[in-house]
Amino acid sequence: MRNNVWVYVPIYEEDSAENRLLLALHKAVQWSVELSPAEFSHDFRKQLDLRHNHQHGAYILFTSCRNETTVLGTSILAWQMEKLSLLSEWNPRARFLVVLCCNREGNDVLKLSYVKQIFLELRHVMVYNALVLVPSSSQRIQCYSWFPYNKTSKNCEEIRDIFLLDTWVSYGDRGMFLHSRFLYPEKFPTNIGGCPLRIATLIYPPHSFLLADKSHPLKVNGMEPQIISYIAQKMNASVEFRQHGYSDVRYNLSDSDSAIAIGNMKYDSDNSLQFDFTTPHYTDTNILYVPRATQRSRWVVISRVFVVSVWLLLFLTIILSSIMMRYLSGCLSLGFPQDGKHRSILKYLCISWSVLLGVPVPVIPLGNPFRVLFFFFVVFSLAINNVFQSSITSFLVDPGFEHQIDTFAELADSDLNIFLNERFEGYMYYTSVEGKRIISGSDINLLMQMAIGNKTSALFSSSATMSFTLRRNQSKYHALSDYSLQLHSIMLVKKGWPFLEPVNTVISRLVEGGIPNSIMSNITNQNIYRYRKVGVWNLITEYSSLSAERLQAAFFLLAAGLGVSFVAFAVEHATLVFKQIVQTSSQVQRVRPRFRPRRRKLLHL
Repeated sequence: MRNNVWVYVPIYEEDSAENRLLLALHKAVQWSVELSPAEFSHDFRKQLDLRHNHQHGAYILFTSCRNETTVLGTSILAWQMEKLSLLSEWNPRARFLVVLCCNREGNDVLKLSYVKQIFLELRHVMVYNALVLVPSSSQRIQCYSWFPYNKTSKNCEEIRDIFLLDTWVSYGDRGMFLHSRFLYPEKFPTNIGGCPLRIATLIYPPHSFLLADKSHPLKVNGMEPQIISYIAQKMNASVEFRQHGYSDVRYNLSDSDSAIAIGNMKYDSDNSLQFDFTTPHYTDTNILYVPRATQRSRWVVISRVFVVSVWLLLFLTIILSSIMMRYLSGCLSLGFPQDGKHRSILKYLCISWSVLLGVPVPVIPLGNPFRVLFFFFVVFSLAINNVFQSSITSFLVDPGFEHQIDTFAELADSDLNIFLNERFEGYMYYTSVEGKRIISGSDINLLMQMAIGNKTSALFSSSATMSFTLRRNQSKYHALSDYSLQLHSIMLVKKGWPFLEPVNTVISRLVEGGIPNSIMSNITNQNIYRYRKVGVWNLITEYSSLSAERLQAAFFLLAAGLGVSFVAFAVEHATLVFKQIVQTSSQVQRVRPRFRPRRRKLLHL
């Protein structure tokens, strides 16, 4: 055990060629051998060094001619490569050394066919940096390599034949290479001579979207296709776009000849075993958008000038002022002229309300105490009236909105359904939002169509996508202030794709120059100007007059006043009629006894 890491020193058997080779390597360089099981169910009964992102640096594989077949994917080596590729430590860009153990006196043509079959098996899992050792005699070991990319051929998919790179000759305890060549040469040029670069495309505006022209081949625009054009220009490649869904993109990338997948891809642990990630080229801000609060009714704007407590305080002030005026008019010798007609509490309520509204009163107070009280009440009413008129003007122009959901806690407590892409569904697992309220899917455009115009729907989307796709409807949505998720946008490539390093170099230079952000800004701004061109011109050349709709509160108040006055009139009229009936009835009752004796006398005669 070294540094708390288990080191495995296997027991070598002298009768096995591979074990003798491993023993010699172990003695020469004192390697600590780390064992990786070919199957997850394999039990070594000891702790393995499975540190995070600890990729293998080199592989030594052994196979024999009897274990190899001419059918791709059926050999023992193919089975080994399949098991190794499922490990998290799998590194197809490492150096591979394959030892093919065959009969030294066997058929050389058959040996070469086995060697080619080995390279084809390695190519199937994107392994290109490989060397195959074939013993030809007791003193010679032939080293075979290949260049899988044929730049000079008209058919870019054509594979070159294998060739003998070098030969190891041993004499005694020593040996040497005949040509002293580098055993792992560079096999992929930076200039691929116009060969196609096939792109599996997920439509995800504005990162990638279809143009109006539906001709063949597929025409795609967006930030990522423009980045691909820079990459293709650097590699001297032609570009072919192929449209797929999200799940189809990964399937197409792993089982076809597509090299790169675009469409606002994100880092995903589920994809790390099958794919490699390019350098991030854009930081995408994903925000929860909720429906904007509905506008308040214009007929209630007058009541919104003050809160309920202030309205109650104002009415209480009017009532108290009316009572004090009534008390002073009754106690003082001089009050209003014709005091007997104005000593009703209802009259003083009308006077107080008129003063508060700035309406002249029919009479003025004559007594000094009454004048002082009236003066201070006028000053108080003037201050209240100025505040009221200033506020009511703004409310008539803009009545405001109802309560706006602005935090994630408010969203969780609401009944809104959340529409989001299935790639982001995992971010909602540990929140208080019920699972039945989360609606996910792979097509972001379909999700937006389902969410737009639905007052019971929230949308978790990229801010760039929202600005590009929903520009005309963006004013109907409000972005939560406390919930945003910044994720790096990347591209997926096949695990072990040999051009990943030059592609990352191009992307890094573009990011350093701010090119992706500039492309995204141009795309979204172009869409914004297309929808805002007419609106800006109208704002400059036309004026908007106030309509009757903005005066709903005044008309509703007038209608309410007319209704109340009619009710008061009806009550007052009914009261007068009732009083007349009662008065007539009482008079009849008083007159009736005087006529009864006379009637009796007449009846007696």
